[in-house]
Order: sequence, then C-alpha cells, then structure tokens
Amino acid sequence: RQYRQAWQILAQIPLEGKLEAISAEFPDGALILSLLHSLDRLEWLDPFHYRLIYRHNSAKMTFKPKNEIFPYLYTRRCRWHFLLNAFGFQENADNFRCGHCDNCRRNRPLVS
Repeated sequence: RQYRQAWQILAQIPLEGKLEAISAEFPDGALILSLLHSLDRLEWLDPFHYRLIYRHNSAKMTFKPKNEIFPYLYTRRCRWHFLLNAFGFQENADNFRCGHCDNCRRNRPLVS
C-alpha cells in the first residue's frame, strides 16, 4: 500500500519542495518522502527540503538497502567505534569502547 502511495505522490509533488508543504497536503506525506528517500528517488537538501531523483533505467520501484548498513549491523566491535570511523573520526575511535551498546555489553567481563 505504501509503495503505491509513494508512486502516486511522486507523480504529484514538485521536483523540489518543503517537507511541511507535503505533510500538509498528504496525510502520510512525511512517511512517503522517507520511503522515497530509502528507494533512492529523493534526496534531502537539508532536514526540511527535498529534491526528487528520477531514474530512467528502471520502471519499477524496488527497495535496495544501502550497502553501508550491513557492516554496521554485523560488526562485533563497539557500534560507536564503528560510527566514529565511518564518519571520519578515526583518531577519536582508536581504543574507544562505549560500554553500553549491545556488542560492548555482550563482551563485558563478568564482575564477581
């Protein structure tokens, strides 16, 4: 249902616009814009403004998860360490361990 709505809204909204305007015009507008972004059909210019992306090589909208998410999901290291590295803070990430993420808690030594 949401894919159908996204496709219908995609045909009705301007190439660039404001989140606020789309949310006012369509009941699930913000959710649909988010879905379009996950489908690589929309890019965010800032948190409140979007631009549509049209691809002529595919007639069908399909969900393709970003390749960057899989290493994060499957890492056994500290998730914060992973994020610091991913965003270019290698110096801060060296020997960093938050102690609170699921991986740090799983690998925490038992205190007697």
